Amino acid sequence: ERSRRTDAARAARRALAASLADAGRHTLIAFSARDCALCAAMQPTLAGVAEKEAAWLDVVSVDADDGGAWAPETLHYDIQAVPSYILLDDKGRAVAGARGRPADAGAAAAAVDFMVAAARGANKRYR
Repeated sequence: ERSRRTDAARAARRALAASLADAGRHTLIAFSARDCALCAAMQPTLAGVAEKEAAWLDVVSVDADDGGAWAPETLHYDIQAVPSYILLDDKGRAVAGARGRPADAGAAAAAVDFMVAAARGANKRYR
């Protein structure tokens, strides 16, 4: 179990680094936890966003409880509850965020959809 979590954390780090290195792409960081039912309920929504917006957006899921592996990011983005979402622009700057525990999966999905739509609207190439 621990080895699988470590491998998953390494893969997520590589995905985040690759996304940030790819000029012209935005990144949605989804902070979650293994024991969070709401986080699990959001996985299909995040997969749909990743598929629909693949031309310009990378979605990276990270386990905020993964033994401190993501401590710098959780501190930097002030993540205090999961699920939380941070949208980075094509220069790696945080331009939107939904932090704190939403009421339900519908509210979380609405927040993600709003952030993505706003970023798409600001990016003339993907309107």
